[in-house]
Parts: sequence; structure tokens; C-alpha cells
Amino acid sequence: MFGMIRVAITFVFALMMSVTSVIGPASAKTPRSSLETKNAYACSVKKQMSLNPFPFLQHEGAHGSLVDLFGDGKMEFYDNGRDYWRNEGGTENLVYSKDKSILSQIETVKMVWLRKAAVADINNDGSDDLFLIAHGWDRPPFPGEKSLLLLSDGNRYKALDSGLGIGFWHSGAVGDLNNDGLADLLAVTTSKGSNTIAIQQKDGTFSKTTLALGFSSNDKRVVAAEIIDVDQDGNLDIVVSSAFGSKLTVLWGDGTGKFSKKSSVDAPRPFNHVVDINIGDFDGDGRKELVLLSTQGQDQGKSNFYKGYAVMLVSVSKRQIGKPKTIESNKNARWFPWIYSCDLNDNLKDEVFSFVGQRGLDGKKTGKPAFYYSKSK
Repeated sequence: MFGMIRVAITFVFALMMSVTSVIGPASAKTPRSSLETKNAYACSVKKQMSLNPFPFLQHEGAHGSLVDLFGDGKMEFYDNGRDYWRNEGGTENLVYSKDKSILSQIETVKMVWLRKAAVADINNDGSDDLFLIAHGWDRPPFPGEKSLLLLSDGNRYKALDSGLGIGFWHSGAVGDLNNDGLADLLAVTTSKGSNTIAIQQKDGTFSKTTLALGFSSNDKRVVAAEIIDVDQDGNLDIVVSSAFGSKLTVLWGDGTGKFSKKSSVDAPRPFNHVVDINIGDFDGDGRKELVLLSTQGQDQGKSNFYKGYAVMLVSVSKRQIGKPKTIESNKNARWFPWIYSCDLNDNLKDEVFSFVGQRGLDGKKTGKPAFYYSKSK
């Protein structure tokens, strides 16, 4: 399984090297969740470069992630193979790196549809690993596929079955849910498979538990999920959203890996299909707010499924969450990017931003950033 397989590459501009000194090796400080890693890397890149500095970030809104392979402080980008939607048998995922020497050390993973790459030090060796969340061919009968782990192993990266089984996995995350110092997995699905948390054991295996969300049959399709310490109590929580009349639910963690208490709120129409979740302190008051990226998404399979987007803030007070408040919307955009959160201006106020360019309903780029929000004056 671990034979050397060709890794397809695209060369990256020399600008990539300039982020090395800012980010530093993964072992310097290991974030507790994949969302923290995502924001930290994106923040470092965004602070030094303008919109879409890397050619591959034009595809970033659908899949892929910045990652520090081998913990050397140099940024790579892990991505789905191009033209993945035309290959029912799967395409080889790509590693974009300026350092060509590492490419033969990374096992190529073949997937039909990589939905999300969650980056964290899963095996506790000081180097980034990837939880590759996949949902298979996106049309009936939605057969699903396996999600995989790409783990560092000395001077190599090897692919392993995550053990979650075949599912139409649509999102997930990595984080230490039971405060034992080991990274755990979260995977959610819109149909095939069960919403699952997988607690890592001391021997590196994972013990699976179905995530009880309490959704009705109309709300069961879960499209976004993150592991976040929402109430800032030191214990990681789980945040998920369901599709079509989207319901945002926070499962409050107590540090044991159990989630017996929850809070829910409906996203306002017409933007009701939450596809990405983040968190930050956007007004500098010391309290975090959840931030949601939502599409108009009225009907599955219809032309307006991904028409338009809105970004919303959700206030948090201890374990009370407020109603989502739209801070910006655009009904004339097609598709959308992932959103990132960090203090770009070093003024103790976080911003929300994306890398890719905005696309209109005709699919053409408008030349504008897909999203940027700041309360800074």
C-alpha cells in the first residue's frame, strides 16, 4: 500500500518561501483543533500577500488546505486532483510545493471527491497530518466513499483508512475532544453513513461513536462541522449545521468526549444553507462570535442551490447563542470560498476573509475578493 506513487505537482511562486519565518514549524505550538491550524496558516499567508497570491488558491473554495508538511515551517497546499468531477473512479490528490524533494515521500491518495482537508498533528509527532474527508460521486445514488488519514511517519507520509467506513461525508474536523492530549476526529454526512466522532486511543486506533444531534428527519442532512471552544471554557465543543432551512447546533463539550447539552438556532432565509463555520472576536470586546457562511440554497438539484451567499455573526454569551445576524450578502454570486478568521491588522479585532476571487452567476470572475469583513475604522 505504501509503495512510492507519483505525486502530481505544480510549481509555486517563490513568494511561498516568505511565509516560512512567520509561521514556523508545527511543533513550535500545536493548535488544539484543525480550525485553529486553518486560521493560523491562512492568517500568516494573508498578512504578507495580496488576493490569490498562489495560483492554486483559485480552487480553494471547494476543497484543499494549506499545510506544513514535515514540520519545517514551509507552506504546501494539499488539493484534490483537477477535473475531479469527471472521474468516477477517483483522481490523484495533489501536493503543491516549491521543494520538489519532498514529493516522492508523500503517498499519493486517490479519491473521487475530496470535500475537505482538516489539518492537525493527529499522531502527536510534531508534524502536520491530514484528515481527508470525502463524499464520493455527487449524484444519485450517492454511493459515498471512505475518508482517509495522511499521517507523517518519519521522513514519509502514509495513507491510512480512517475507519469511519463509506459515507457521503460532507464535512468534519480534528480536535482533542476529551482532553487526553490525543487528536480525535469528527465526520458528518448528508446521507450515507452516520454523523460520527472517533476518539483516539493510546495505541493510535480510534473508537467510533454516533453523534446524537436530535435533528428531525427534515434537518438530518449535515453539511458543515467544526470543533471549536465556543464558550471559551477550555473544553472543545462541536458546531454543526443542517441543510435546507439550516439549523446551527452547538454541542457543548465537558472535556470527556461526551456531549449531553446543546443549543440550536435557525439561520434566516433566504440564506439558509450554512456551508462553513468559523469563530473570532470581531469587535474587540474579548468575547468570541461564531461566523457562518451560508448560501441561498433553496432546493437541492435546482439552479439556485449555490446562488448567492451571506456571512452571518452569531453572538455567544457563556452557553447562550444569539440569532444569526447578516453582516454582508450577495445574491448575484455563484459558489463561494472558505472563510478564515484572524486579526490581520494587529488591532485586537478579528477580520473575516477569503482568498479566491468572486464569481458572478455566469461563472466568470468579477475581479473582486469573494469576501472581506472588518469592524476596524
